[in-house]
Amino acid sequence: MVELVWDATRRGTGRTASGASLAVGEDAHFSPADLVSLAAASCLMKTFLELVEAANVPLLSYLSAAELADDKEPGGRSRVRVRAYITTTSEDDRRQLEGLVARAHAASPIGCLLGDRLDVVAEFLVFPGSARGAS
Repeated sequence: MVELVWDATRRGTGRTASGASLAVGEDAHFSPADLVSLAAASCLMKTFLELVEAANVPLLSYLSAAELADDKEPGGRSRVRVRAYITTTSEDDRRQLEGLVARAHAASPIGCLLGDRLDVVAEFLVFPGSARGAS
């Protein structure tokens, strides 16, 4: 559970059950749009990394960037766009990872919540001969 309290300055403080807190809103580090983007990107990453581990596919690095897309679809619904940058060791591994990105997109909880309003674009870099599991 997450608790959110707003004050008169239009700034909020979110708190988790563990006691962690985060400032949200005007003059804060994160806006609500940032949090939606962060939730989509982190949920996709977590699901993807779980799939990669289960498939035992070499992954050298994963980085992503997310934003609310400026191009709203008809009817005014916003979209979240996540760009993932993935590095692996071979073209065969790249093909496997492409499939895992698609599976993560379909299976991540926030991805399921956003449905067709989540765009995932993955770019791959292949370093042949790199050590398996290096960081």
